[in-house]
Amino acid sequence: MKILENEQKEFTIIEYLKVGLDKNELRNILSILDIEPIKLIRQNDKTFKELNLSKTQLSDTDLLTKILIENPKIIQRPIIINNKKGVIGRPPEKIFEIL
Repeated sequence: MKILENEQKEFTIIEYLKVGLDKNELRNILSILDIEPIKLIRQNDKTFKELNLSKTQLSDTDLLTKILIENPKIIQRPIIINNKKGVIGRPPEKIFEIL
């Protein structure tokens, strides 16, 4: 967010850890980022590891979407969206790709 502030860009924070995401919001984010749900998952997160998903489950887009909605803590962050472009802001310099 410091990068956005320094660039004097307006931004909105979506507190999905507090308010969650619905299926349409998540699919929109995935579409803008142009990634599959597996790429949005923090795979080293304890919660994700505890799910102990099989390879078959990890390739099931609908199941992973449901899991992300039910467990927003495992979603990569921050996600920055600028119009119809977006990036996962790790490392933070990736934000410059969409400004």
